[in-house]
Amino acid sequence: MPLFRNAAQEWLDARVGLAAGTIDRYRHQVNLLTVEFGGRLVSDLTWEDVNELQRKRQSQGRAPRTINYEVMTLGMILRSRGLWAHIGERIKSLHQRLVAPSRRTMKRSSLTPWGEATLPRCCPCSFWGWTRVCEQARRGRSHTKISS
Repeated sequence: MPLFRNAAQEWLDARVGLAAGTIDRYRHQVNLLTVEFGGRLVSDLTWEDVNELQRKRQSQGRAPRTINYEVMTLGMILRSRGLWAHIGERIKSLHQRLVAPSRRTMKRSSLTPWGEATLPRCCPCSFWGWTRVCEQARRGRSHTKISS
């Protein structure tokens, strides 16, 4: 089995036909993972190493989504070598906090101007909670049929 840095570079080189932004994100993740595991054999990595990586990234103040993306990249590298199955079954993704939609997102609503003006007043939810109602309304459901 190769060193992690070699396996990661081979995996990255095999990513062809992807968008440039995707390749850049993968390259960034591979660089971070190589700092952590570069000198180790890929076969020597364990689920404890991945858990330790998650804890380390949390202590560095990284967002759960960022950490999950890094672990996902690690999983793809190890999966390409047939080594992720016994590790991945013991790894849990970190809980990602839902983010309130931005005004830009809300402007893309396909509701009529009357619907957008009326819906926040008729919905018993908070202002940010009514975006779920908007999603349901876009699909043609009435407000009274929506379950929380």
